[in-house]
Amino acid sequence: MSAREAILKQTEEAQLLADLRAAGMLAEPTPEMLARVAAWDALPESEKQEAIEELRNLKLDPPLSEIVIRAREFRPGWEWIVEPRP
Repeated sequence: MSAREAILKQTEEAQLLADLRAAGMLAEPTPEMLARVAAWDALPESEKQEAIEELRNLKLDPPLSEIVIRAREFRPGWEWIVEPRP
């Protein structure tokens, strides 16, 4: 990618972010979000990889695909389909 293309891409991305913010579709991160990012960034690489591997091997019940399908079926006034575990 040339320097000109890189600048154009950055400009397009900046405009997209500005448009999303103006439409209320993108918000600034909260202090809690920023603190979590800082905590993650401070972790040793080995701990990050361990956490990522744990998430990759996570077994959901019901499976994520079913959760997504059920969430698409939700309508206001309906009882929530995926009940929280006790």
